[in-house]
Amino acid sequence: MEIPDFVAYWGRRLCSGNNKPVRIRSGFNSMVFICKDDSKNYIIKGYGKIQNSTKQRMESELQFLNYANQVAPTYVPNVIAEDHERGCLILEHIEGMPYPQGFRVNKKSLEKAAEFLKALNSEKDLAKQIIKANAKEGCMSLDDQVKNIQKRIGEMSKAHVPVQHTKHAEKKLGRLKQNYNEIIDLMGGKNNRHKINEIPACVSPSDFGFHNAIRTSRGPRFIDFEYAGWDKPMKTVLDFWMQPTAIAGEECVGRLFKALGHTSIPYNQEDLKIGCQVYELKWACIILSVLSEKKWINMKNRYPSQEAEELFESRLKKSEEYLNKRFSSSVSLLYA
Repeated sequence: MEIPDFVAYWGRRLCSGNNKPVRIRSGFNSMVFICKDDSKNYIIKGYGKIQNSTKQRMESELQFLNYANQVAPTYVPNVIAEDHERGCLILEHIEGMPYPQGFRVNKKSLEKAAEFLKALNSEKDLAKQIIKANAKEGCMSLDDQVKNIQKRIGEMSKAHVPVQHTKHAEKKLGRLKQNYNEIIDLMGGKNNRHKINEIPACVSPSDFGFHNAIRTSRGPRFIDFEYAGWDKPMKTVLDFWMQPTAIAGEECVGRLFKALGHTSIPYNQEDLKIGCQVYELKWACIILSVLSEKKWINMKNRYPSQEAEELFESRLKKSEEYLNKRFSSSVSLLYA
């Protein structure tokens, strides 16, 4: 793989001897490299082609880390340098191992996540001075999230899908549309502004969970905050429960609301159930983002052809497993 310019630039300044930067993570929107010198390692994180969205994601992560390092320093990496010209951050390398895919969040791990979330929301006045933006795709009303889902589904098609997956993709897209229509009916029609009640926004890591954490000898440290910002508690908590990579039980819902300062779940059962159905569908759309031609092209540009095909197939399979979970059916247990 050709080394991007921003990595080559910082590699020359940080790597010692014959060491060269090595890619360790790559998603649709960012690329992460490790750079080694004689005494310590560094992370070089780039946010993609320089444009407004790149700057926003980089700035969101920078603001969040600057704040979190004041109120929860043991849970996040330090910022070593910021390079706005090349669209990258240089971060502390955290010694440890990623939590494995399918990790089941136990009581001890949940307590650590709750402590982190509580610390993030312990200094709201300071947070307002440092964190300026809402979380990307932040949800100030369920209607906002439903519009986001509608946009995601509207960008999907089977036209670009590898021919061997066309029928499977068509079936998945049909199911997404069916679930979307069911949510619209539940919310009382397309023109109804179904608002989350007036609970104040919280500081949210966004995409929060152990899929974005490193296991260390001192406990978990969380990473990847390019979508962080102000968000509503419902989205912050349900995203932790519903994200598909690290498995959290329904007990996390009450515990994380408590971490945010609520003595009980601050939504009635009907609203929370609708919220669950909305976020179930959002995550299904994220898993199936390969049905967006733009995302698929991005993936093919990032990975070798065979690897991209395998990722496409795995996304289709993963979406089936996820859609069959039906988190919303567990909501009544939270109020028992």
